[in-house]
Amino acid sequence: MDAKMQSLENNAIATTVSKNQQTESQLITKEKILKLYFEDKLKQCEIAKLLKVSKQYVSKVLLNDSRFSKEKEERKRKSMLYRKEYQQNYQKNYKRKIIKDDSKEILKAIHENASRELSGSYHYISNDALVYSNLSAYHINKKGNLVLNKNINATYDMPRMLNRHRKVPIQKQKFYTKNL
Repeated sequence: MDAKMQSLENNAIATTVSKNQQTESQLITKEKILKLYFEDKLKQCEIAKLLKVSKQYVSKVLLNDSRFSKEKEERKRKSMLYRKEYQQNYQKNYKRKIIKDDSKEILKAIHENASRELSGSYHYISNDALVYSNLSAYHINKKGNLVLNKNINATYDMPRMLNRHRKVPIQKQKFYTKNL
């Protein structure tokens, strides 16, 4: 029995020594955590990676320190100032992408072709072209034809109705373009 008692005492002493070593290493780790956070200004996740401990443990150690709330507020304030400065610089220096917009040139070309078609002195405009250039003045009747609205005061040469169902032979038109 003495041998059993001896081994139990040795085990108890060994566990006590190992617990003391653990608490010493925990104290050293806690001191390192506090030093890294308050003096070296590292983030909690960086400290956890560096010391190979969990982020929760680092957070627990820091929450038990009285300086933590002041340090957290100070870091938050500095972060807000940095973000404000960054946004101001971004607004000053940001260059928006310039997208080439050809719509103005396309609209100008369409306008020139339409004006040539409507104002040419050496050719006449067809009834179809005249009606389609003033389409807002017409409505579609029951038969599907375009009919001039009654409340429109139009000249005598404006077509009163255009049959959309008759087949019109395709006409070759000559378009004039300016050499730019």
